[in-house]
Amino acid sequence: MLVTVKVLGGAEHTLDVAPDTPVIRVKQVLAETLDQPTASQRLIFKGKALSDDKALKFYNVVNGSKLNLVVKPVAATAATPATQAQQTTTTTTSAAQEPTRKGRFQTLLQQYLQQHYSQEDVTKLMVEVNKGIHDLVHNLNLDDVENIAVRNLEQQPSNK
Repeated sequence: MLVTVKVLGGAEHTLDVAPDTPVIRVKQVLAETLDQPTASQRLIFKGKALSDDKALKFYNVVNGSKLNLVVKPVAATAATPATQAQQTTTTTTSAAQEPTRKGRFQTLLQQYLQQHYSQEDVTKLMVEVNKGIHDLVHNLNLDDVENIAVRNLEQQPSNK
């Protein structure tokens, strides 16, 4: 099957791979083509980062699918396990905390939930909602960001 890999920066590469090809093998082929080590590559499909040990078919990658490739700086990939654990802990802690600035959506949702649930349950639900929003935003690729920007620019009245 043919899959297209779009590199963050514009270049696209078409690869002929089997559905049971492991993600790490795709990264190895890209490493040879792009001269980027596999450790600095992050493949994303439909907003999900692909795990090296899984096959493409696990993620429902089919003929004609488009993968996005983010290449991390080499220095960022050389972090020690202790540093990575610290970063993970920090991210998890900050994602679990309720943000101090609430958007209109969060405020309205919280007010609605308070009508039907206890304050303790509302707090738990809001933490989960905020985690979900964080995950969705974190997994946006450049095509998604560009589409959002174009839609918002088209909706704004011109200042002429």
